[in-house]
Amino acid sequence: MKKLVLMFLAAVLMLSLAGCQRGEQDAAQGAQVSEPSETGSSGVAESAEKKMTPWINTNVVGTVTADNQADLKDDYNLAVNYDYLKDTTLREGRVCEDGFQEVQDIIDKRLLRIVTDDTIEGHDAKLLRELYAMWLDWDARNAAGISELMPHIEIIQQIETLEDLTKYLSSEEGVLYGASLSGTGLTADMEDARWYCLDIGGTPLSLDDSDEYENLTSVGERSLKAYREEAGLLLGKAGYDKEEAEAIIDNAYAFEEALAPSMLSTAETYSPDVMEKILNKVTMEELAEMSPNYPLTAIINTMGLENSEKINLEQPEWLSKLNELYTEENLEQLKSYVLVQTLLTYGTFLDEETYRAIQEISHEAFGITGSRPDEELALNTVELFLQTSLSKVYAREYVTEEMRDDVTQIINESIEAYRTMLTSEEWLSDETREKALEKLDHITLNVAYPDKWEDTEKLQITAREDGGSFYNAIFEIDNYLREQEKAKVNTEIDRESWADDMSLTDANAFYDSSTNAIYIIAGILEGNFYSPDMTEEEKLAGIGTVIGHELSHAFDTNGAQFDKDGNFANWWTDEDYAAFHEHAQKLVNYYNTVVPFDGGENYPGNNVQGEAIADMAGVKCMLLLAKEKENFDYDAFFRAYSKLWKCVCSREYCELIIYQDTHPMDYLRINITLMQLPEFYETYDIKEGDGMYMAEEDRISVW
Repeated sequence: MKKLVLMFLAAVLMLSLAGCQRGEQDAAQGAQVSEPSETGSSGVAESAEKKMTPWINTNVVGTVTADNQADLKDDYNLAVNYDYLKDTTLREGRVCEDGFQEVQDIIDKRLLRIVTDDTIEGHDAKLLRELYAMWLDWDARNAAGISELMPHIEIIQQIETLEDLTKYLSSEEGVLYGASLSGTGLTADMEDARWYCLDIGGTPLSLDDSDEYENLTSVGERSLKAYREEAGLLLGKAGYDKEEAEAIIDNAYAFEEALAPSMLSTAETYSPDVMEKILNKVTMEELAEMSPNYPLTAIINTMGLENSEKINLEQPEWLSKLNELYTEENLEQLKSYVLVQTLLTYGTFLDEETYRAIQEISHEAFGITGSRPDEELALNTVELFLQTSLSKVYAREYVTEEMRDDVTQIINESIEAYRTMLTSEEWLSDETREKALEKLDHITLNVAYPDKWEDTEKLQITAREDGGSFYNAIFEIDNYLREQEKAKVNTEIDRESWADDMSLTDANAFYDSSTNAIYIIAGILEGNFYSPDMTEEEKLAGIGTVIGHELSHAFDTNGAQFDKDGNFANWWTDEDYAAFHEHAQKLVNYYNTVVPFDGGENYPGNNVQGEAIADMAGVKCMLLLAKEKENFDYDAFFRAYSKLWKCVCSREYCELIIYQDTHPMDYLRINITLMQLPEFYETYDIKEGDGMYMAEEDRISVW
């Protein structure tokens, strides 16, 4: 299952940076984006005339000083979280500190016990301890160096013709150990979400966003610098001199530059109409006709997915361009791309010197100093590769049925509050309202952990004493997952075993449009989000607003395109859908007025509309429940909500997430959300002229 290894590269980069917990990483995201500025779609333009508005960007570490105290009527986030924002510094090796990270710290302490405690019995616990110890065994990894990777690199080096490359890419060697020019794997069928579908995505790009190849931004410049340095380092390890390495990198990047204009940009993937663009059902025969040069169907055969009856091609224009570029004339570019990406994918599996050098390059790109302890980095790798095993052991050790029942009760109350919201929405017609309520009634509740787990007994890792190594263990896991995927071809998705391929130990929650289900997983049931001992106000402000947020995703600009069964289908009247987007545009327009950096451009409101809608609806949902509670303390509720989103990050990371994350920056999730709510104005007597005031006619309420 090659997509796992490619995912690992991006994940390990972020883990080595100790990335920030950016709120709920929802499975169903989609938002419009504004037209690219002169700097492109993911950069920060320089303009001395603009200053931060309407509040200072407290997410940038060091922005808040002793001189920045504010009245809560002017900047609620700054007033409530002042001490945290002023005094918090980034720990070594970390790009962010926030409320989610505080929860993750609690979880990680428990996970460190799980991967080191020999008294925890069972096959899964043994696997976890073995992989953890292998990662930390620098003596063994240093002794191996690049030797385990070099046989696979040498095969790529021996490619001399396009025919050689074709044979390699479609061979077991190429599928298992090489870097693919296409992303291929099973997902839920968008038109009938009960079944698995073979989904074919585009070529992984080093700069992530295809727009960067035409208009390189400051974010792109940092990414490109890191890419060239890391690739150069690894090519040197593989025996190339500096001049040879530079030529290979130039060739690989030239291939990406030629291919990128045919691929969806980050901006396009955030657009509500992206689902229509990427839904392109084809047969295997049609796929073969569409890809006469690049051996796509041969690769699918080698992966064992050739009998797939449901096939979706996300980007037909990309496949056409790839076949245009897949020629003998471009052999050196194609070969260089495969060589560089293979090295980049497996570079962090190697010796300590190589790992530290890659880590240093990544840290510079994200403005990070120092390094996290190796024990944490090893734990993150275990969590990534043995998700199911770690989730099973964690749930058994730390989650009680009482916790599940308590959270399920809050979800059920939230659904009833959302029913009230939908029923009372004046702009909805009866026809659309009926469909919306039907979808609400069919939302599946997945809380903490599933009752049915994937059987992991067949997953085996060769122990060190039996000749095993960390490098080899990764491929043993990868082969196991590949066999699991092959067995799912043309089968119905088992929604009872909903935690497959999911880490339940993340501080996370999400909604999935393909299952019409919310997932309030074990990892978020800690800290400021949930404790059985919390007050009612704290529970509603914490896990309650998260639940309300996720429920709202069933009706945001993405979720609104899927029906009660998780199928991509239109259940709106034309008039209602137009009214829905008119309400959403009001939110976009306000976000567009925000300037998050001195000398920066306006916030891209279209990027975050889905998540911002969910934030507002989530809090509104909880306030409906609050009306039923006697002597409800609204001040305690609003303060607890604000503390969820306290956050400081490096400037470099803040610049990245503004354009590559569908969630608003945390200080905006607090202030913009709260200033829409009548209860907030009443609680603090907010008046015209206060910084947290918005005229009633301008306030935003999508739901």
